[in-house]
Amino acid sequence: MLAALLGGDLGRERADVERLQLLAHDVNNPLTAIRIIAEMLKDEAVDDQQRDDMVDILESADLVGLLLEGMTQLAQGADASSFTWFPVPIADLIRQAADRPALRAYVDLSELEAVTIAGDRDALSRAFTDVMVNGRRLVAPRTKLGVRVATVGDEVVITFHHPGDGIPESMRSWLFEADGPVRLREHQVPVATFGLAYAREVARGHGGDIRLVSMEEGGMNLEISLSRTPPVGRR
Repeated sequence: MLAALLGGDLGRERADVERLQLLAHDVNNPLTAIRIIAEMLKDEAVDDQQRDDMVDILESADLVGLLLEGMTQLAQGADASSFTWFPVPIADLIRQAADRPALRAYVDLSELEAVTIAGDRDALSRAFTDVMVNGRRLVAPRTKLGVRVATVGDEVVITFHHPGDGIPESMRSWLFEADGPVRLREHQVPVATFGLAYAREVARGHGGDIRLVSMEEGGMNLEISLSRTPPVGRR
């Protein structure tokens, strides 16, 4: 009986993931059309205002795509047992993740140390993207999310600096809970719908973790630590 119940739960979970994947696919079709038309109109813009309007449309369409990707990835979960371990150049991966309309104008990548770790490239890319999407929504207009990569002992620490007020300390743990983004939205904190639960699982699967730190000079840092070598049994 227990096995049957568990099998039913797993079946429902798989069905939910498949529905989200189908939804993402269906929404991405019109989003692709919007992107193509906006790019054409941007190239044919007659003045700066019209060009800026098209850039806004491109950023919004790209952000919707990122949010859909994040929701489906969160539903699937970060299963460390399925990670594939290869050398991953962290700075290059962050630059690639940030090189899209919804993010590139909102991040400062001037402090990225060149360091390579053993890890799962796809999972790390998704985790960095999730963090930057949430950071983009929290920083003020014309303010950039500062990103820094540094080696600290046996770890690589990726720091995302949020200028301004950030998230109240009493609410920060909600970022990593399944229903946390809903609760944060109720308090007018504009985080992305999928939060950072997936990113935390990816960091832990790579022998590290995520934490939020208040800065004396103001603002908040989100720090991701990653082991420079795979956990035992993953080499």
